[in-house]
Amino acid sequence: MSPQSETIPHSSYSIHRVPSSENSSQNRHVIKFNEDVTDGDQSKWPSQEQMVSTHLIQGKHDWYEVLKEDEGRLKRLLETVGDELARKLGLIDQGELHSSSTFVLC
Repeated sequence: MSPQSETIPHSSYSIHRVPSSENSSQNRHVIKFNEDVTDGDQSKWPSQEQMVSTHLIQGKHDWYEVLKEDEGRLKRLLETVGDELARKLGLIDQGELHSSSTFVLC
């Protein structure tokens, strides 16, 4: 295990791979965090009052923008984070997968 991957216990996530020959920017490997370690559960989301631009935290404006699942910005974010996370976990650099592998966070 690389020192970088020790920061996220493997029991916190799973990796779903597509065959290497089929891996592309349109057909990515998936990194999925378990529901108990992510804020993906709606019960952990901010309240409606916190999702407006007038909400203050420690005297500063703070708000959340909820993106639709099919929105391009969300897709790009999940792909960028997925690729970077794969590097940090050593899934690309350690030769486990070829360097042109692509990932998406789910």
